[in-house]
Amino acid sequence: MSHLTLLRQRRKLKINMAILPATFPLDVWDGDTDNPDRIGRRYETEPNNQDWDRLVAEVIAMQAQAYSHENLLRIPHLTTFHWEKNQKTGLNSLAGGVTELAAAQSINSGNTINVTKNPSKLLIVVNSASILGTLTVTGNRISSLTGAVTPNYTEDIVVDETTLDGTVNTANNGTKCWKFTNAYITNELYSGDVVISTSDLVSTDVDVYSCWYFQNPQVAKLELDAVTLTAEPNNLSAALDLIVYMATTNRSAKKVTITPAHVLEVNGVNPVVDAGGLFAIQRVGMSEAGSVIYPANYDGIFVNLAFYPAAQTYWESVLLSVWTSWYHAQTKPGHG
Repeated sequence: MSHLTLLRQRRKLKINMAILPATFPLDVWDGDTDNPDRIGRRYETEPNNQDWDRLVAEVIAMQAQAYSHENLLRIPHLTTFHWEKNQKTGLNSLAGGVTELAAAQSINSGNTINVTKNPSKLLIVVNSASILGTLTVTGNRISSLTGAVTPNYTEDIVVDETTLDGTVNTANNGTKCWKFTNAYITNELYSGDVVISTSDLVSTDVDVYSCWYFQNPQVAKLELDAVTLTAEPNNLSAALDLIVYMATTNRSAKKVTITPAHVLEVNGVNPVVDAGGLFAIQRVGMSEAGSVIYPANYDGIFVNLAFYPAAQTYWESVLLSVWTSWYHAQTKPGHG
């Protein structure tokens, strides 16, 4: 009996027993693998680890094609945030954010940097170093899958260059506008007390942050397409700062570059608010073909929105919309 006949009989047997055979998501992937049981689309069999490994490898391969969308599947994504009336006195961090935990710290084999934080990753900015080396993070690791805690978990980060910190304050209201090139970031999430130590690195200027951003580790690219803000100001003093950040991560090197891809300062800079009417602004075409594209192993995005002046309710019916495009790796049709 031929191999094809056995495959057909096996499928029929499963259907007769009311057990539906597993099938591949052909709208995502349509290629061949080294799985000897997979011989074509007409004779689908249950996927095994080799098939899923091929999916992962294909995504990674696509990530190297910085400006080519030929083999990528574009999936638009809309995220909205809404406030009936703003009553916050501080910064609104949406889909992630950066929070300073320690600044201008010294570290060497004789001393450590100690911080306390909520569950998130650690972002470490090495502004200067007389001797490069390895940082060791020790703390309560939080599993992103189950939430289980592993006490005294250690993670090493190799520091092979210093970080370029281009962070500035906005001209309008003084909001921190984060900008880091080749900062260091943990692969793991930590909570509570965290100790950063070293046996060889020597630096007198290290900053530590809590960091998180929205990301999809199965995509090859993320593009920022448009930002729209509508709101009703009820006072001439109403002001706000809106900053959309893109994060580009090199997970193997544990490095991240965070860029303010779009900055909007309302009142006094661009544009001036007039009370008693609807305020609306839209920015589009920020990542069109030939423009800025953010290729990476894992791409992410987060938004900071700050209302001013503090302790006011000058903004009502605030609606923020962010359009992005996720580019998924996909083999061209025609295989199997």
